[in-house]
Amino acid sequence: PYSKLKLIIIAYLSLQGSEFEEVTCKDFPWAHNALQDEEFAPVGGTAWTLADDDTRKDIEGVSDPAEDGCEFNDGTTGACPMSETVDAKAQEDGLGVETVVVGIACDHLVALACGENNAMCFLYDITDIQSPALLKAFNLSPVSQSKNPEQSYGVDLGDIDAETSLFITPEMSPTGHSGILFGGAISGTLSFYEFVCKLPETGDRATGSSSSDDGFPTFAIAFIVAAIVVLGVGLFAIIKYGGGAKASDNAQPDDDHVAADAAPSASTGNQYV
Repeated sequence: PYSKLKLIIIAYLSLQGSEFEEVTCKDFPWAHNALQDEEFAPVGGTAWTLADDDTRKDIEGVSDPAEDGCEFNDGTTGACPMSETVDAKAQEDGLGVETVVVGIACDHLVALACGENNAMCFLYDITDIQSPALLKAFNLSPVSQSKNPEQSYGVDLGDIDAETSLFITPEMSPTGHSGILFGGAISGTLSFYEFVCKLPETGDRATGSSSSDDGFPTFAIAFIVAAIVVLGVGLFAIIKYGGGAKASDNAQPDDDHVAADAAPSASTGNQYV
């Protein structure tokens, strides 16, 4: 048994390492050590207007193709999408893990680690802390691959720099499922991701296993997003699942939300869908 503080520290130390770099490079090459921060705010927008002279110059430089900006097919210019900033942070701090949260989902003890400026998150089963198993790597703002924040405000911008994250138990959850709330410090967005389990959650993590020998169960996340854009002009609320389609009250995750490389678990107890 570990104290909560000690457990979080052990989980963080166990998950830190080359796997973050390798998985991002393989599955999300457009986000590898990429960068979107407050300087990606639009020139003339709210953040630019409220900024001091030095910060304004930084924002203008990021949007200027002659410096760090991009020119788009329609002839407009602005800050580059994330895919044009690959390895911008490679020599500084790489992924820059900033958030780690721990909780019980589908009767497994899980830990989530998220980076600072590229919106990458890594979900691990840490039921066996000596052998953490990666369940899923995902990006909180997929649209940032091809759009800068100005282009996606009020439409489909995800969470950039989710430095505030909170694990939600089924009793607290608006959907009755365990989940995680993300607050994007740079994007000004708030998202709720839920776990969908094959069996009702009991809260007993002893029934789960993170052993790679067992073949961890297939995993999926659905998410509900309600966001207020604070760096530009826009206010929007969206309810959707991960594929981008609007969800009805009885919507179920589609095949796109099932990890193709995950095998059904040979262990007993609850499983992820």
